[in-house]
Amino acid sequence: MKKKADAFRLSLAQILQSEKTELVFEEREESRVLNAAMGCGVVCRTRRTPDGTVVFTVAQASAGKLLSRLSAIGCKPLSLSGPGRARRLWRRIGRRSGLLAGALLFLALTAFFSSVLWKIEITGCQKLKEEEVLAQLSECGVREGAFLRGIDADRVRNEMMQKNGGIAWMSVNVIGTYAYVEIRETERKAGEAEGGYSHIVASCDGQILSFETRHGNVLLWPGDTVREGELIVAGMIEQMNGDYKLVHAEGKVIARTEHTVAASCPYLLREETEGKRTLTAVGIRLFGKMINISLNRRLDADQCDIIHKKETPALPFGLSLPGVFERTYLSKKNQTETLLTREEAAARAKETAYRTFAATYPEAEMIARRIRVEYGEDACTVTLFAVCRENIAKIVTFTAGE
Repeated sequence: MKKKADAFRLSLAQILQSEKTELVFEEREESRVLNAAMGCGVVCRTRRTPDGTVVFTVAQASAGKLLSRLSAIGCKPLSLSGPGRARRLWRRIGRRSGLLAGALLFLALTAFFSSVLWKIEITGCQKLKEEEVLAQLSECGVREGAFLRGIDADRVRNEMMQKNGGIAWMSVNVIGTYAYVEIRETERKAGEAEGGYSHIVASCDGQILSFETRHGNVLLWPGDTVREGELIVAGMIEQMNGDYKLVHAEGKVIARTEHTVAASCPYLLREETEGKRTLTAVGIRLFGKMINISLNRRLDADQCDIIHKKETPALPFGLSLPGVFERTYLSKKNQTETLLTREEAAARAKETAYRTFAATYPEAEMIARRIRVEYGEDACTVTLFAVCRENIAKIVTFTAGE
């Protein structure tokens, strides 16, 4: 084991390109080491230490020959060491102050660039103007040149939603030195921007259960049935003198409704799965500038899924370059075929029917249901009959001249 350790130390000293190698022996081994050095023609210098050991200094090229001769006669050194490249490199850097100053300046600039926001990208603005959103973000502390440590995404989101009533939801994601702001705008209520006059009509057939309306003239009562488009609350109120006052009728009309949703699933199910990803393009955004490098992969984009991934160029000590890596992958679609039993096809069709119902009628509360299953030659069809409780109020605007 000691022999392997000595060989490792010697190889390490050779890798580091040390000029001299020092071998430490016990004092009683001094004569044997000198005889071995003379026998293999190795020139060495000796130095005694206060702890009773002798240090032999030999050239690096001759150390291996001497160690082999000593190993043959059973003489092992206590330790082996060399000055190495790191010490010489530090001495060279110390003599070249300009190189050291440049390295320190580079680290300082990199640390500064890593702590500053360089670019803000906003998505989701359709009715809102990006200039107004950027001005409001600047008031919240998110501006180009701001320090990243002072940006609190939760606080910025809450302040922006209070400042701008047109924002229903937003997120602020800081990746490296870039800020990506995603906005979802509020849906403007019909009638508010057109004079404030409106009626409430039925959005579908149903039986009225209760009213939660404000303003307007209620024309129907709980228990009445309505057809789609029928007037429920009029935006005109009759005054004592016989005139009519135009108002904005708003609120909810809760009714019992019925909906039918059908879905089918074939017995031979063909599905697309994600295949192996192929890197097609690489881009880096530095200081607000985009540099794209296309790899010219010959793949049909219509038969592939495009996947974009963003990440920050990371450096040691928690530093990062003022940019973002953007990689574009193409994942080829693979088609698989699965033969389903009648029961499996019916279960998949039911799941599809429920998902379709939830997506089509998101505000409807299902209070009763009935399911009909029909097995065909190639597919299974499921029909969902749902009895729901939902708001059927639909705002219809009008002007004073109508």
